[in-house]
Amino acid sequence: EKPYGFMYFWGMCVDNILVYGRTWPEWVEFMLELCRELRVSSTRRMVIPVHNLSFEMQFCKEFCNKYFGGVEVFATDRRKPIKFTCGNGLEFRCTYRLSNMSLDKAVKFENGVRHLKRDGDLDYKKYRTPWTPLTITEFSYAMSDVQSLYEYYIWVLINNEDDLRSLPCT
Repeated sequence: EKPYGFMYFWGMCVDNILVYGRTWPEWVEFMLELCRELRVSSTRRMVIPVHNLSFEMQFCKEFCNKYFGGVEVFATDRRKPIKFTCGNGLEFRCTYRLSNMSLDKAVKFENGVRHLKRDGDLDYKKYRTPWTPLTITEFSYAMSDVQSLYEYYIWVLINNEDDLRSLPCT
């Protein structure tokens, strides 16, 4: 009757350390703790690159509104965000809008990226929930996305001689 989306996996790479979880409460708790540890605030932002932010934002914006002090969206059109910033200092940036390429192509073309996105290992038609056991192949596929995106963003900064303040969002 009413469509419903499940979180079945989330992953991040923080200072080259891969972190993951399976539920929204785990994600919220991790993000809040990360913000505390790094003293993230409205004047000390933490930038989080996300490939295809327009898709991911639809799922996480309500959690960000509730737990991270609201959401301010910078977009070119409805449902086409370039970035969104939370009141607590989290800033999610769309790397698809930065590269204008799929993650697979972006990591292949960015000089320095060592871990490429895995291709063809995930069945997107399979129904998954946070309680669905992940195979090693599924887990590796998801973590590959996280690691390759992390490396991509680092190498974009290095190769363009930018930092998080000077790197354009598109």
